[in-house]
Amino acid sequence: LIMGGDAPLDGPLDYGGPFVSLNGERVYPVPLNLQGQGDALEMMVPDKPVECDLGKRVRLLRGTQSKSKPLSVKHYWVRENDFQGLLMGNLPPVDSLIAEHHEVDTFNAVTMATKDRLYLYQAEPRVGIARNNQTRTVEVGRLFQTQHLRLSNDVSLDIEVTGLSDKKPHKWMSRLGAEGRLASINVIGKPSAMQAPDADKTTLGIILYLLTDAYLPAEPTAREWQPLPGFNQEEREEGTVWVGTLNGVTLCLHSAITGKPIREGGWSLQKRQPRDLKNLTPAGSCWYCTVENMPFQRAIETLHNSQIGKE
Repeated sequence: LIMGGDAPLDGPLDYGGPFVSLNGERVYPVPLNLQGQGDALEMMVPDKPVECDLGKRVRLLRGTQSKSKPLSVKHYWVRENDFQGLLMGNLPPVDSLIAEHHEVDTFNAVTMATKDRLYLYQAEPRVGIARNNQTRTVEVGRLFQTQHLRLSNDVSLDIEVTGLSDKKPHKWMSRLGAEGRLASINVIGKPSAMQAPDADKTTLGIILYLLTDAYLPAEPTAREWQPLPGFNQEEREEGTVWVGTLNGVTLCLHSAITGKPIREGGWSLQKRQPRDLKNLTPAGSCWYCTVENMPFQRAIETLHNSQIGKE
């Protein structure tokens, strides 16, 4: 299993993920179109068109309740079973959400939940110094800070790999990460995918949920901002929209909510130099669309559990 390097070195291997699992069940970032209202969650909906920097009549998302200041779901995760329920129209309960670590657990403070809540990791910030190996002295002013993450018990990382030789052992130990910490690697069968929802006569559109961070660069010839690769802006009767195609499905994008871009780089083992930094769209981002070239159900089955973007 090749864990580093550039894509051309991967040969016949193809990857999916990575995903986070807790006690053997996958967990995903809570979709950003959800927000907390008191002791429950609500799903935001497209608002009336307004003029902004993106267009003349853009539909932003808004909450459906105004009882109190909404709580952000950023830094929270949801179990796969509850995510499946969300696809079927059922909002997950607040007490089922899993915070990344205790310092961001705002829901716990509001709901006074038990102290036995599960967290995915503990943050361990560290300060380092640069040293001159020849003189064995510290380089003046050369300080740096990193933040290490220590996974909680029963938390693991899942990577789907196709094209791997059957001769590979099903369990072994290997060094992982920049510090070369020892990690246990297990080969297991691919878990069953979440089921796609069914469209009916009341279906007005679809919501695309991003499960993993994705590299979604605009086309090189694009003259304006593109919310998804190849999606171009149009002015229609209902407002400013973006029209494009994903996996053969022509979509009209009416509204979206995406998180702050994630800067990802790394080290190229092939070139022995840092990799170029890329802006990734974070998992949990959502796009509200209508379908223009096929029935809703066919579009859902085509896009469900599919890959978009270049990485």
